[in-house]
Amino acid sequence: MKQAFISLIFILFIIGCREKKINEFPQLISKISIKVPEPSGLTFSNDGKNLITVSDANSTIYWMTFKGEIVKQISFDGYDYEAVTSLDKNTIAVALEDLREIKYLTEAGKILFTHKTNITGEINKGFEGLAFNKKNHHTYIANEKNPCMLLELDDSLQIISQTVINFVSDISGLFYEEKNDILWLISDESRALVKCDLKGKLLKKYNIAIEKIEGIAVDSEKKLIYIVSDLDETLYIFKLPE
Repeated sequence: MKQAFISLIFILFIIGCREKKINEFPQLISKISIKVPEPSGLTFSNDGKNLITVSDANSTIYWMTFKGEIVKQISFDGYDYEAVTSLDKNTIAVALEDLREIKYLTEAGKILFTHKTNITGEINKGFEGLAFNKKNHHTYIANEKNPCMLLELDDSLQIISQTVINFVSDISGLFYEEKNDILWLISDESRALVKCDLKGKLLKKYNIAIEKIEGIAVDSEKKLIYIVSDLDETLYIFKLPE
């Protein structure tokens, strides 16, 4: 009886440790105020030397150093931009939330074309995340909520999969990590950082205590996570959890 009791305690201890690992907070390394009004979306520049974010307050794309210093910016027509991703050294894509469109433009700000999707939904609950897979040229789009959904587009921008996400209340940012061929997403309402496969299957979920998180970029080589908040216009840098 005593041996069985000890075994039960050991099992509960192991389960507790696993739960702690699943829900651990990423370690905050740095918190930097940035001169970007309402930053929304985050990605790396094609050369990997800077971060790129877009402001839905002034329709401007900003390049900034990893210390949050603005090194370049371009303004362009339109409004309601909520996500950004880099395709190559000359092309950037931004997502328009309510219209549920993707606009492609050069780094000089010249609009190349606009891709209209057939996705419909509620106002202020549209496209919030955008990521690009340079291996197969597929595009991933996160619809914020109602439904909370991950879309995959092929290299001709045709929707090839739509996956309803039920492990967070909303999606506020999205990033494709090339090294491990996975997606990272963040949820403002759930205060969560999530790792999932390319079809939206949950791999791991972390708690993250920041309000209004709107963009994420992950450097798997340096084991760093970059997150922007549009509430306090701040760049947060975390250590990538094991």
